[in-house]
Amino acid sequence: MGTVSVTSSGKQCQAWSSNTPHEPGDDITDDKFPDGSREAASNYCRSPGDSFAAGVWCYTMDPDVPYALCDVPMCSKSAAECMHVLTYDVCHRRLSFVDIEKNAL
Repeated sequence: MGTVSVTSSGKQCQAWSSNTPHEPGDDITDDKFPDGSREAASNYCRSPGDSFAAGVWCYTMDPDVPYALCDVPMCSKSAAECMHVLTYDVCHRRLSFVDIEKNAL
């Protein structure tokens, strides 16, 4: 798993196991994380249970911004170390497929 913990706008990510400043939705449960639990996911950018088609995201530490997308490095590894991800724009229109490193998530 990757350890990106800052949004693309530069906001620090809130720990997934924390309820402050934002309370995660009831659907954000341990079984939705590739790490095995909310606690193990720390404050890293994730898409629990493929919850957001536009990419990986996190709750932010900014009380005025509940969540935001994260920048995850593009894949430059072998196919076995990459995964193919469909990207969308803010209107949820499909843009393209991109490869990202599996350990960046």
